[in-house]
Amino acid sequence: MDGAAGTRGARARGVRGSGLESRAADAESPRIERLERYLLVVTPRQPLVDWIRRLGAAGVGVEYDRGFTLEEARAYHRTGYLVPVAEDAHDVESWVEDNFDLIFEQELYAVTNDRRRWPRKRTADVFMAWFTLELLDSPIDLVDAPLVARRD
Repeated sequence: MDGAAGTRGARARGVRGSGLESRAADAESPRIERLERYLLVVTPRQPLVDWIRRLGAAGVGVEYDRGFTLEEARAYHRTGYLVPVAEDAHDVESWVEDNFDLIFEQELYAVTNDRRRWPRKRTADVFMAWFTLELLDSPIDLVDAPLVARRD
């Protein structure tokens, strides 16, 4: 896994227990909030593109065709997932091993909600073959509004 999972960075002042930290040191500094989460960026690899091409060729209503490329997949199908903060890279890897199926299913659902078309073999090894993972340890919220969760 790429990224900065092994480093946590300096903690800034913030409201204890709020889930947000302010990096602003004084009133003249801009107020920037760091989320108490890591950001796991999931990027497609060729096996996902091959599966998408097969779906398009089968006429199952998928908007992709045989000309769909890895470059297009990487440009339009990268997804960021907020994941728990961890003390070291091993903790993050363990979290991914325990929860890869949630991410895998979300990525497949983004292509087709017909679960009958999903690959039957959805193991951690298949997941890692289909996606590249990058971990960012300092997602920053620049929006001056509370985070709102929605369920699709």
